[in-house]
Amino acid sequence: MVTFRRCLQMSKLSEFHRLAAVAVLLIALPVECLAYVDPAAGSLLLQGIIGGIAACIALGGAYWRKILGYFSRNESETQSRIHD
Repeated sequence: MVTFRRCLQMSKLSEFHRLAAVAVLLIALPVECLAYVDPAAGSLLLQGIIGGIAACIALGGAYWRKILGYFSRNESETQSRIHD
């Protein structure tokens, strides 16, 4: 017997397969592209990559401090309970 949950999982899987098939076709089909990529485009791409990495580091640093603060507060409370 096929349940609603199983049907939902099967539809998600087939949706993934359709998306994968479209992606493979787009990559595999030859497309003629007569375009010039100047050095400014490469510089813009490099700036985007470096900016993305810097943003990830800044966001990670902000959350890392919150995570460490959470665990250090728990550790100090535990230590104070042990010594009481």
